[in-house]
Amino acid sequence: MENTDTSAYPIPSKTDKNVDLYIASVIKIEAKGYTLYKFTFEPKDELESFSIRFFKNQLGDIFRALGFEEYEPNKFNWEIENAEGQWISAMIDHQAGKDGVIRPCLLNVKKCDNAPKPETWEDKETI
Repeated sequence: MENTDTSAYPIPSKTDKNVDLYIASVIKIEAKGYTLYKFTFEPKDELESFSIRFFKNQLGDIFRALGFEEYEPNKFNWEIENAEGQWISAMIDHQAGKDGVIRPCLLNVKKCDNAPKPETWEDKETI
């Protein structure tokens, strides 16, 4: 017998202060006329990895924290490869969407300097 959690995605715990977040991956998603970017984060602390899907208009603070060129207000030059492997610092919060579904969001996003890369499966030695 299999047990399956059919909720959309696990929601990370709220934090009352900024935590360091490693950007493990970014995936561009185009569906139903919308463009979203799915960021997968690996927190430096004891929190579990989590993903957040952002609409383009929600990425400004992350782009500024990563130092991407803002050539006009709220217009950025960037590459997915330049976001992956970077660190940011942010507070994790929850917000309800128009549909009433609670989703994670990031507040107080800042650049995180000199944070180590978390251990991943590729880094582990094989037995």
